Amino acid sequence: MQASTSHAAVTAAGPRQTTPPAPARAPHHGRFEVRRALRAVRALLQDPNATDQVFVILEALGGRMLERTAAGMRRYPVGRRLLGDPPALLTQLLDRDALAAHAPNTLARAYLSFVESEGITADGLVAADVRTPVTRSDTAFVQSWLRDTHDLKHALTGYKGDLIGEAALLSFDLAQHPSPGLALIVLAGYLRFGAITSGLEPNARRIVRQAFVRGLRARTLIHVDFPEALGRDLEQLRTELRLGEAPRYRPVRANEVQLNRR
Repeated sequence: MQASTSHAAVTAAGPRQTTPPAPARAPHHGRFEVRRALRAVRALLQDPNATDQVFVILEALGGRMLERTAAGMRRYPVGRRLLGDPPALLTQLLDRDALAAHAPNTLARAYLSFVESEGITADGLVAADVRTPVTRSDTAFVQSWLRDTHDLKHALTGYKGDLIGEAALLSFDLAQHPSPGLALIVLAGYLRFGAITSGLEPNARRIVRQAFVRGLRARTLIHVDFPEALGRDLEQLRTELRLGEAPRYRPVRANEVQLNRR
């Protein structure tokens, strides 16, 4: 079973690591650490399961993405409510019996199906949660909210947890939350993992490109009240959020390709 290290960006490489990542730093404000980011990219390209390197890249090249996202949330009633009274989303996601009690066509059931098919354990969600700084601030909330909703967005958008699906969801996220760190991860995944998966799924890179366009067209998902949305009809949500139909593609897993090929 794999443990989730869910975030706004889990690695473009796909499968999640089975050990929790190192403790997170508090979000910095606009400072770039280019060398640190490049070292992390190199490590990630060699081992796509090293999802802790994704956090390193995002922290090193985060810029002011968290501040911009928080400011955007304050402009909408739902965003202001989430920031003012943060919901216990993780608690709901950990209660798999409650998720299973929802109707088959709901987001809750789609999410449950996703985490079970990907082997994501509840313990993994808790392990990922310890990364978030305890500091109470809007940016700290945005950081944890983006992480906790990552797998929900997999279920909502229809991207699998394979190499292509992770790269596509990252590309979607980049369109909705531009940042140098996300851009670097998406570009690295597009160039390297797009190449090594194309033999099994010829449209791999096109799917990643289309995900970016899809992210531009869709409503901003960070404004979704996910605790409430869990009980909603999945297809209705996709229509309301302008997501369109879930993409169809052949998932490619890390163990199917030569990741060390140069």
